[in-house]
Order: sequence, then C-alpha cells, then structure tokens
Amino acid sequence: MLIWAPLLFAFCFGPVGVCEPHAAPIPAVARAAAAPQFADTTAAIADAWFAEDKLRHFFMSFAATSFAYGAARTAGLGHGPAELAAGASAAAAGVWKEFHDRRRGGPFSYRDLAWDAVGIAAALILAVQTR
Repeated sequence: MLIWAPLLFAFCFGPVGVCEPHAAPIPAVARAAAAPQFADTTAAIADAWFAEDKLRHFFMSFAATSFAYGAARTAGLGHGPAELAAGASAAAAGVWKEFHDRRRGGPFSYRDLAWDAVGIAAALILAVQTR
C-alpha cells in the first residue's frame, strides 16, 4: 500500500493543480441577470455524478480507509474494531472536506459524499479479505 501513497499524493497535490478548488461561485447579481436555463444547467454541470472530482473522492477515501485500517491493525485492534475505526475516520474526513468547501464558498456536495462512501466501502471489502 505504501507504493500507492506517493502516486495518490501526486495526483491530488501535483504541479498541475487538479485539486484546486472549482471556479469561484457565480455572484448573485450575475445569476439574476443570466437566463434561467443557463443558471440551472451550470449548477447541474458543476456537480455531475461522474467527473474527475468524484474519482478523486473515491480514491482518497479508499486510501484514507486503507491507511487507517493498517494503522489500527498495527496498534493491535482486531478486524472488526479496525474496520469501524477506519470507516469512521475516513467518513469524518469526507464530511469535514465538504464543510471546508462550504466555508470557502463552494457547494456542500452530497454526490461527493456518495463517492466517499463508495471508496470507503471498497476499501473495507478489501480489508475483510485480509488476515
């Protein structure tokens, strides 16, 4: 698992800036001046179910869960408590990220949380298969 850590870090914090926040929200005056059909499609496109952002949420949640599970097992916890600790810590990190996005003026995305949950579930399914 340690081999993937630098790749995940580079993917999210690399020089291309893929983890930079999305474009600044549209000011209220501009939204009011825009035609309603453009305002609705802009909001729908900004939080699509399948986007690069969702892939990052999946893999970062998967990695956070895997690392937390490994740390809990190293600390001496059994499979069940380690899975619970890993899932809870990764879920808390995902919710914190959405609150952080909201504080910075972005949307609180339930779709991001759904992809976080899928990444956590995938990591826990893999963890159940380990000894």
